[in-house]
Parts: sequence; C-alpha cells; structure tokens
Amino acid sequence: MARSVHNTQATRLPTGGERPRAWVRVLLFFSILLSCLNAVVAASEIPYLPEKTITVGVQADASPFSYLSAAQTDEEMMPGYTGYMIEICRRVLSQMVSSGPFAGYTVDYRRITPGDRLADLDTGRIDMLCGPDSITLGRLYKYNTSHPLFLSGISYATVDNESFPRGRYCSAVLGLVGGTTAETEGLRKLDESNALQRYDAALERFLALYANREIARTPSLLLARIKELKENMQSGFATLADEARGKDRIDPSLIRTENCPNGFSRGPVVFYDSHQQGIEDLCKARILFYVSDVDILSGRVKGCNVILQRETMTREAYGVFFRRSAKRLNDADDSGGGKDFPDSALYAEFNNVLLRKMQTTENILDYEFSRQFKGEKPTMDLQNFFDGYKFVVDF
Repeated sequence: MARSVHNTQATRLPTGGERPRAWVRVLLFFSILLSCLNAVVAASEIPYLPEKTITVGVQADASPFSYLSAAQTDEEMMPGYTGYMIEICRRVLSQMVSSGPFAGYTVDYRRITPGDRLADLDTGRIDMLCGPDSITLGRLYKYNTSHPLFLSGISYATVDNESFPRGRYCSAVLGLVGGTTAETEGLRKLDESNALQRYDAALERFLALYANREIARTPSLLLARIKELKENMQSGFATLADEARGKDRIDPSLIRTENCPNGFSRGPVVFYDSHQQGIEDLCKARILFYVSDVDILSGRVKGCNVILQRETMTREAYGVFFRRSAKRLNDADDSGGGKDFPDSALYAEFNNVLLRKMQTTENILDYEFSRQFKGEKPTMDLQNFFDGYKFVVDF
C-alpha cells in the first residue's frame, strides 16, 4: 500500500532494497511538478492572441463626423452609423479585410462617449477610434494616429441679443462636452480673449479654482490648466449628470464675481455627456454660451436664435487613433500558425490604405466632404489641406 508523504515511516530513510524504489518515486513526483510549473510559466509568456476582429469606437452624437443614421442600417460594417469620419473608416477597413495582412478579419463596433473614448482605447475595449478626435502633442506621445483627415477648430455659439439676460444672471453660463479639447484649449482661449463679456471674471475664477486644486498634486500650473480635464467630470463642476445622481461636487457659490457676489447656482461652466443636451439648453437659453468644434456647432444651431462665432480660436486636425501597446493580432494566412502582428501593424496598414485612397484616383477626403457637408464648399484652407496629400500618380 502506498504511504502518505506525511507518514513518519515514509519520511524515514529506507534501508536495503527499499532505498531505490522510494527515491525514484520522490524524484518522479518532483519532476512532474517541475514540468507543470514550467508549462504554466511558458503559457504566461505566450502573447495574447485575440480573435480576428477589429473593434472600432464610434460616437452617436457628433454630426457631421460620427452619428446615428436610419439610412445606414443596411451597411454590413458599422450599421446604423454614418458621418465624415465613419465613412472614411468604413472604406479603408473594407479594403483592409478583403486583401493584405488583415484579410479575413471582421470589423466590430462599439458606441463610446467623448469622456470615455480614450479610456476605452487604453483598456482594449476598442482597437481604434473613428470620430472627430483632435491630434494633440500630448496624445501623440501616448497613441498612434492616422494621417490628418480634417481641419477644424474650437468656436462658440451664444444666445441672441434679445435672449441675453439684461440684469443679474447667476445660474449656468457656459456649456461644453466633457473629455474634448473644448475643456482644455477652448476654455483657455475664451479666458484669454475676454469673449464672455461680463462673465469673463467668472470663467477666470473657475479656471483658477481648478488650477489651485490641481496644483497640490503637480508643481506645474500650466499643466494643471491645459491638461486633459477628465477629472472635471469626477470632481463635478456643476454637471447635469452629477445633479441627477446627487454626486458631491465643488460648490459653485465659491465662484463669486461683482455681478454674482453670492456665486452661481449651477456654476459658470456646465459639462455635458452629449452635444444634443448641451445645444438644446443653449437654444432654450438655459445656458448663454456653448463651446465646441465649429463644424459640429454650425450643423446643430440652425433654427435656434443663437449667434455662431465662425472664426475659430484653435486650429485642429482630426485623425483616427490607435493604441501603442504590445497587444498582438493574428495573421490572416491559412497556415494556422502565422506570425503575429503588434498593434502598430493595424495602425500602419490603415495609414497605407488610407494614403492610397487620398490620391486623385479616389479622392476620399473631397468625396466624403461633399457627401456630409451637402451644398457647402470647403474653405481655401481646408481645400489646401486636402490637396496636400495628393501626389503624382505613377501608373
């Protein structure tokens, strides 16, 4: 009968003919255990190989760049969505999965929000972002981006003169979507340009209060002011979503000016989750100013008694964003083994196909602009931007 290793007789050195048999069993046991441990370690070092799927992040409320459309429900790829950026991604990805290293892959999509889109990319919930996402220096350090696809800039719309309050108004002044460059460059430019009339002091105090809160965690006041302000959504500067959830936030009554000595009821700046709610509040004069990309504003404020500032405060280029991680994608060859592609392969192949489609043979940028900006002609600056990617055709 086999003895337990905890039995005192089993642990005592055997004598005579028992010695070889006992130690053989012990050595065999530890040999098997070591082999199992090696197998576990080896398995942990194998790169993660996901299914042959490319997942695209899309926005439902960023017309004319990425939005829901009942006319697109029959599309095989990203059904129900359209827009300037969506259509460019759809055409490029359609060619990628039909030939080349990503042939045979499928394209999936997930609806994302401006506030969470970069976090979704970081965590691998999506493989790429296809929307009006501005290329900034800070983002270039962290992400790969496609060739620039559109030229735009931050602007604002304000209620018309008749709707503008004449007396003391200390409710909500300015709105914007969180997680966008409107939070960073937009607010800073408004502060520098003194564009909000008698509410400039409130905006300045708002930025100063935020900077003072951040300065405790970072020595750079400049970085505190122009950094990605996603924390604003968490710290809760008078967001409508926070009001609905009853989330604690900084008291807007702390932001006091000569016109509002007791501060504000909702705060000088309101953060929204979508353009739809923000611009609806603007049209109903619940807020006085709304900050966003000029092309998003121009298509949404039609029919409202508002004034659109068409001169932009920034010059921004949109691009498709990709991770810069070590995650790998399967090769699509038929051998089954194949070599592995890092994340950068998706970015590189997308850019290669895109640049070919930007030439005069397909003119993808001009074509999609004419489809989404019906009746509008590109400005000279934008047309020069489109033409800057067209090179000599050598065949």
